[in-house]
Amino acid sequence: MTRRDFIKGSVGTAVLLGLSNFSWAEVFGPFPPEESFPDLAVVTNGTPVGMTRKAMELLGGMKKFVSKGDIVVVKPNIGWDRNPQQAANTNPEVVAEVVKMCLECGAKKVRVFDRSCNTASRCYENSGIKKAASEV
Repeated sequence: MTRRDFIKGSVGTAVLLGLSNFSWAEVFGPFPPEESFPDLAVVTNGTPVGMTRKAMELLGGMKKFVSKGDIVVVKPNIGWDRNPQQAANTNPEVVAEVVKMCLECGAKKVRVFDRSCNTASRCYENSGIKKAASEV
């Protein structure tokens, strides 16, 4: 196929799609209204556990994301060999609460991992995330 043939075919396809009653909704289903998909929840002035619960509630609840029997991956930031007081990684209490909420929704299994910049075993241990997640 030459470049000219490719361009002719692409233009022809675009014209046919433009003239037809084709709709992406036929392929992907109808798109819900934007207001039903908040992208961000901001919560302040509370404990890590309380703020995590409140933020998830504002996003529609964990059941919006996790169904019974799901295998879930939680991917916090565990990139650095730092302790929780240095705040370089996700707060371990937040990670534990997210794992707990997934299990409450009936998740079959919840895995927590990240690709660390430093030695992974040290990052998981020193961040407190390994301990917090395994105690749920």
